[in-house]
Amino acid sequence: MVPMLVSIHSFTPRLAGTAELRPWPIGVLWRDDPSLAHVLIRELRRDGTLVGDNRPYDGHLTVGYSVDLHGARRGLPHTTIELRQDLLHDPAARARWALRLHRALVRVALHLRPLHSRVGPSP
Repeated sequence: MVPMLVSIHSFTPRLAGTAELRPWPIGVLWRDDPSLAHVLIRELRRDGTLVGDNRPYDGHLTVGYSVDLHGARRGLPHTTIELRQDLLHDPAARARWALRLHRALVRVALHLRPLHSRVGPSP
């Protein structure tokens, strides 16, 4: 199985200081290489869930320190998952999302192609 780096964060249901609702329960961010993100988005959309592609944040602007340093710079498949905070309100809800993400990521990982030529030593 090909190693991949996934960072998980949460986002507010409304953009701070605005009335704008963020309709996505989950978003998947990517910057330069959408290969992992797009497969994950397709997997998460299988049941009709609205999944943000570089939403609620633009992954071209920020992906995050860990993803940049340990994923992108090493040529590993990488992405950031954003979950809407109001859907994580109790342990049962968090457990449901954890299970869903685990299943989706396992299915995605099984289809990743080796990137041996792109993976280099850690900086």
